Amino acid sequence: PLPWEALQDITYGIRKGEMWTITAGSGMGKTQVLRELAYHIQQTTNENIGMLFLEDILDDSARGMMSLSANKPLHIPNVKVSPEEFEEAYKNTLGTNKYFFFDSFGSNDIDTIIEAIEYLALGCDCKYIFLDHISILVSDQSQGDERKALDEIATKLRTLTIKLDIWLGMVSHSKRPT
Repeated sequence: PLPWEALQDITYGIRKGEMWTITAGSGMGKTQVLRELAYHIQQTTNENIGMLFLEDILDDSARGMMSLSANKPLHIPNVKVSPEEFEEAYKNTLGTNKYFFFDSFGSNDIDTIIEAIEYLALGCDCKYIFLDHISILVSDQSQGDERKALDEIATKLRTLTIKLDIWLGMVSHSKRPT
C-alpha cells in the first residue's frame, strides 16, 4: 500500500513487476516523493530497498532518508540536531539495514545502471528500487535524439523489472512547465 489514500485508491498500490515514473518540473519535490515512498516501504514491510540517486553524494542521500525519521532536513548543513536525535534517526532508517545505496561515481550510462539494479535485486535482495533520475541517463545516451534514447532506456528498465520481479520507481524531469 501507498502512504497516500487517494493515490492508493487510483493505483491499487505498489506492485512488483511494475515501473513507475514521477515527472514534474525542477524543484517540485520529485526526489522527496521517492524518499517518502522508500521510508513508507521501510516502515511497513521487511523488504530491502535499493537507492540510486545519481545527482546526490551518498552522505546527502543517507541524510535525506534519516530526515524523514527526524522530521528535520538533516541533509541541509545549517539544521540543528542533537547527537541523540541524529542517532535515533539513523537507528530508525539506515540502522535497519534495509537500505542499499549505489554510488555512481559520476557514471551514468545505462549499462552501469542496469548492472547496479541487477546487483541490488539479486545480490542485496532489494524488491523496491528507486532511481533518481532517468533524465541523467537520457542526456548521457541521447547523442541528439533524446526521444529515442528515452524509449530505449525505458524498454530496458521495464524488461528488467519483469525479469527481476521488482518495483522500480523513477524520477524524470519535465522540460515543460507543469
